[in-house]
Amino acid sequence: MKLVHNHVSHAVFAATCEGVALGETLGLSPKDMLEVFNEGNARSYTTEVRFPTFILPNYDSGASFNIVCKDMALVRALGRRAKFRLPINDCTYRYWKHAVDAGMGREDWSKIVLLLKAYLAK
Repeated sequence: MKLVHNHVSHAVFAATCEGVALGETLGLSPKDMLEVFNEGNARSYTTEVRFPTFILPNYDSGASFNIVCKDMALVRALGRRAKFRLPINDCTYRYWKHAVDAGMGREDWSKIVLLLKAYLAK
């Protein structure tokens, strides 16, 4: 159950970060985007707690890219063992793996939004 929970949580977090990165590139304020997300169907723990508490003030949620990448790798292994394809996990895992490969493994995983802004704008 923990791995399934982490799979969903990390995918929602990655999608939110990707959306915020796109919005910032288009000139939108993260604070304004979060207000809209929280009034609509994009509301989640990520938008209600994680961004305002850990990301916008200081990128310090207490978990590293290494930990999140390990969790997502375990989910991948679970899916393979169950002979169950996980295309969303494949995508989100690549984000975490990219951060680890870029030397950010020990840094706080909330910095993925910074990495996405640089990575996706290419």
